[in-house]
Amino acid sequence: MKFNAGRKELSECLKTMVKTVQRTNAVQELRGFLVEADTDEGVVCITASNAEAAIQRKINAKVECDGGCIIDAKALHSIIGIIGGELVCFEKVEEGTVTIQSGSCTYTVQALEAKLYPRPPLLFPDSVAKISGLRSMYAKTSSSVIKNDELQPLSGVHVDIKPDGISVVGANQGAVSVASRRMACGGSLSFTLSKQVFSNLAAVAGDGEIEVGISGSHAMFMKKGVLFCAKRLPGEYVDVDTLISSVKPALTVKTECDELKTALLDICGVATVGNDSSYICLKFSEDAIEISTQNAACGGERTVGCVTIDGEPGKRFHYSVGAMRDALKTVDGSLIMQVDERGYLLVFDRENKYMTVPISQHAVKRKAEAIREKRTKHCAEQKAA
Repeated sequence: MKFNAGRKELSECLKTMVKTVQRTNAVQELRGFLVEADTDEGVVCITASNAEAAIQRKINAKVECDGGCIIDAKALHSIIGIIGGELVCFEKVEEGTVTIQSGSCTYTVQALEAKLYPRPPLLFPDSVAKISGLRSMYAKTSSSVIKNDELQPLSGVHVDIKPDGISVVGANQGAVSVASRRMACGGSLSFTLSKQVFSNLAAVAGDGEIEVGISGSHAMFMKKGVLFCAKRLPGEYVDVDTLISSVKPALTVKTECDELKTALLDICGVATVGNDSSYICLKFSEDAIEISTQNAACGGERTVGCVTIDGEPGKRFHYSVGAMRDALKTVDGSLIMQVDERGYLLVFDRENKYMTVPISQHAVKRKAEAIREKRTKHCAEQKAA
């Protein structure tokens, strides 16, 4: 095996693939990249896989001799990142040894035989849809995914593709985040992938166009030079449309995301000062939203302008810091905020939605009592000193 490839292209390729390789994998071969050179196609094919997903990428190269090997993923990624130069030459000098050279710098690394690599299965979906924007939609919804892997499929990111658009969903026990895009997809598909797998997919796919299809228990993603295969999480995902439609707004207001984001992030910062995080209080008046928090260390209040569209102002509910931060990641631009009599909050823009439930009054009261106790104790300690 001998080939020359562009260092920048190779580095970018490995960067999007390295997270797929599990450093703790019991199978030594799967802790590395399978690197194969093909003189007929003039490409180098790099494969990475684990129990949940596999990715294969091809880059153009000047191939002098066919062949392949397995190189430790972390070592190869690090070497290509620091070696410098425009072109990198790979050469298998003997069985088990590969040299990686660029300019006056040469690395000699151990390699395993390519035939030992447990190759992922080649799957062919019956039909495909075309989508785009995966990376942006993942960024908007991933923080809402429940952090308990045992609660499948809520521990994953859900994708719902229709002929006229795509929705990416993250959910937990108290919130749902939905990022949507209107586009001609050319098909209907629905599946859920683990959060880690979707993160790797987002890095590879970016926001460009990619084809997706289903083959048995796997989802396939394809674009020029890239093939990504992932196991789908089993089970039926939560009925998001029913959850969101359960919010029967008692109040509807319009505001701007930039102003709301500045105020909410300031108050969230105050809420997390000290050892305990406090809650965020939203009070809706005729032309403003009052945002406040109070904990044992300090408190804060900000006001954001709004326009009441429907309903009676005066609603006041408490929400978690995490829910408020997740909401800000999901929506953009001009926002509509709706709250029902229970305090269920729905925030949405033209494409994206975020729904969350309030903190119970009992929990709010308990938190206030804890704050008073801490302050009383602190005052007593200061007097004693």
